[in-house]
Amino acid sequence: MAGISGIQSNLSLYGGLFDSQSIAGPYSGYNFKINTSTEKFKGNVTGYKPVDKSENALASDQARNYLAAVKDLGNKLKDATAKATQAGQSVFKALSGSSSNNDALSVSVSNQADASKFSQQGNDKKVFVQQLAQTQRNAGSSLSATSLNGAAAGTNQFTIEKDGKSYDFSVNINVSDSARTAQEKVANAINSKNIGVKATVEYDEKTKKSSLVLSSAETGEKNAFTVSDKGGGNIIETLGAGQAAQKAQDAKYTVDGEAKTSDKNTVDLGDGLTGTLKKAGSEEIGVTTKKDVDGISNAVRDMVNQFNSLLKTAKDYSGDRGANDLRQRLDTIGSSYASSLKNIGITRSKDGYLEIDSKKLTAAFENGSAERFLGDDSYGFTQRLSQLAKQADSDPNRFLSRESRSGMAAAQSGSTAPAWNENFERDYLRYMSSQRNQELSNIGLLFSMGV
Repeated sequence: MAGISGIQSNLSLYGGLFDSQSIAGPYSGYNFKINTSTEKFKGNVTGYKPVDKSENALASDQARNYLAAVKDLGNKLKDATAKATQAGQSVFKALSGSSSNNDALSVSVSNQADASKFSQQGNDKKVFVQQLAQTQRNAGSSLSATSLNGAAAGTNQFTIEKDGKSYDFSVNINVSDSARTAQEKVANAINSKNIGVKATVEYDEKTKKSSLVLSSAETGEKNAFTVSDKGGGNIIETLGAGQAAQKAQDAKYTVDGEAKTSDKNTVDLGDGLTGTLKKAGSEEIGVTTKKDVDGISNAVRDMVNQFNSLLKTAKDYSGDRGANDLRQRLDTIGSSYASSLKNIGITRSKDGYLEIDSKKLTAAFENGSAERFLGDDSYGFTQRLSQLAKQADSDPNRFLSRESRSGMAAAQSGSTAPAWNENFERDYLRYMSSQRNQELSNIGLLFSMGV
């Protein structure tokens, strides 16, 4: 256009309102851009009053905190919703173990797929606990903590044999050492080598006596050990720690009549079930599976809690348009399914938060209605909530206004300029278009901005 040079040579008429560097978008050919300084907008165009929405923008630190919270809660809500759906191996399909005598044997599910097959077959197991696995325990003599009689002063040597290996130790005992001091010296020497034998000094406040106790770190016969004096000194004999008060032993039990042993009390019962032996008994214990109501309840409560936390965050920053949009979307999802949620024990408060009726929700778990509604893979409540959660997690900026994002970016770059308001340029161009025959005739240019 012929008038461009006229504009560039008469920019002073507008007090620096135009910047003759460049302009992006459809105006790039004009080789100028609008100077978006708030003061120049307001002070250099007669009659122009742009709508300033920057007063609704969050401060930069608020914006950062808000974005961090949205991303974190979005991630947690995403995980919570995934547990309910088939794609996430629905928690509604989860089973837990059941024992007819939980005091003697507790049962858990270690493999859901195998346990499910076992459950579908309608079978159960019979387990008999003959004896528990236990550690070896050497309980030393209970000695007066303030005196030590019989120990040889000087270097005392002793040895511990375990797993076919011999470990040698040496401690220096002084004539003035008390029993408790000597016990602590021996305990420290043993614990420093980490050989699978633990040493402690037990002190009785009432009797003022102490004893050295040695025990295998793990249960089972293979962890048995012996301890004895060797060479100079007699410290182990003096402390009375050479004899086993409790021998190491393996667990013995049967599963459907088949004899089994284990060096631990947590054992494999087969079919995806794990048992923890607690007490030997005289009768068989029935083992089966059942719906994991506790696990389901915890998963649903977690989903509700994450929904409420994300909604609260959106409400806390509702002055921002993006946060208000997030709130509205959560409100829409909650209100759209309010009736169905209520049927399974999840009600919606007047503020939009979800609340749980435990008794009604448990009943919905048992009759399957909660699974049919929350575990639905189609585009229902859980799927819509999951989609929103994924957006919050992957791109929290979409729930923050441009004004707040620009203010945050300006603060990060150290700029002191006012936060950008996208309405300024738009409103200015519209104003200039309506005033082109009057304002721009002074510099010989008549054109339409086309906005």
